[in-house]
Amino acid sequence: MRKTYGSASNTGALTARPITKCTKKSKPPLSRLISTISASIPASSARKRWWKFIWTKRNQRNMNIQQIQQIMRDKAFPDDAFAPRLIETHISWLILTDRYAFKIKKPQRFSFLDFSTLSLRRYYCRRELLLNARLAPDMYIRVLPVMQEGEQLSIGGKTGQVVDYALQMKRMDTRRQMDQMMERGEVQEQHLLALAEVLADFHANTRVLNPVLSLKNMRRDFNDIRQIIPFLQSFGQKSLKSIIERALSLSDQFLSEHFDLLERRIDEGFVRDGHGDLHTGNIFLYAPPVVFDCVEFNDELRQIDVLNDIAYLCMDLDAQGHSELASVFLQHYLSKFPAIGSHAEHQLFVYYKLYRANVRAKVLMLRAMGTGSYEEANACAMQAGKYIHLMQEYLEQFNHLHLVSL
Repeated sequence: MRKTYGSASNTGALTARPITKCTKKSKPPLSRLISTISASIPASSARKRWWKFIWTKRNQRNMNIQQIQQIMRDKAFPDDAFAPRLIETHISWLILTDRYAFKIKKPQRFSFLDFSTLSLRRYYCRRELLLNARLAPDMYIRVLPVMQEGEQLSIGGKTGQVVDYALQMKRMDTRRQMDQMMERGEVQEQHLLALAEVLADFHANTRVLNPVLSLKNMRRDFNDIRQIIPFLQSFGQKSLKSIIERALSLSDQFLSEHFDLLERRIDEGFVRDGHGDLHTGNIFLYAPPVVFDCVEFNDELRQIDVLNDIAYLCMDLDAQGHSELASVFLQHYLSKFPAIGSHAEHQLFVYYKLYRANVRAKVLMLRAMGTGSYEEANACAMQAGKYIHLMQEYLEQFNHLHLVSL
């Protein structure tokens, strides 16, 4: 029996009320913006949907930032680090030492992710180790317990009580990280050719899946971008509404007219257990390239059409102004793994890029809504606007392909 998936990324619908307009003279009342939008989310479906973000009450016995800082001060990990450094994301803490990186998952739960218990964090640490061994076997090393004895905490300790788990990874050279190399103008065509070969081989050999698609859910997952319009407008970005409305119209029409194509691609084996988060920040351009940090916390975000998987990377390259590199990558990838065989599938690839830009804009809006700083929220809104303008470019590409097919 096929597993029913809403869509490749299973994003959910937000229902937002009108938001108070803000200006530079009158900074937006962010707490009120968040409360207004949160209050409008239907409780009955909030636990199931991606964009109806859910914050749970944290167990006070779970790890916190003060304990992470204590571990760093005490250098309580299996590495004689001189000056450990901390990178914090919304779902994890990453302690960087001289030779290693130790990743500890935050004890929290969203509608798309659940790290709320010790057993779940252990499970997903092991899951992350296993899944990333496919593309980065030498980078991911082992899962270690975080031990507490009295007031002392240590990663990989031998005595005491297990209070959490850390994923130990090899410290990579950030000078080889693709997004940083892009900023320095160091990424060349040969890098994209090598990356295409790695990913084509990965997709050709990873597990084939047989899900059941839901047209209703796929429409809803794309169309929830409508609900960020009031928030964008509160930062003065009123012109973006027309782009979003055009994208919504095209998406509804495309999914209705080509739903049989999506199902046929499942039957032909193009839906596979992929990566799910293929962007330039998750790639080291060694020889061969190392692709890391796949989605371990939600199978539906990773088990997708291979075109959806690589569309994220191509969209990311487009967003950075390097469509020529995206083209080099795509052509070489297709020469190794022919995932496009018709004009309609060319349209599907553009649709997936449109969808990925859509998702990126929504992620930035969620980040904006979660910050207490006007400046940070405004910066996120400006970035989201950039991705919506990229959606406009994809709409034009789509229309061109449609005219060619007539």
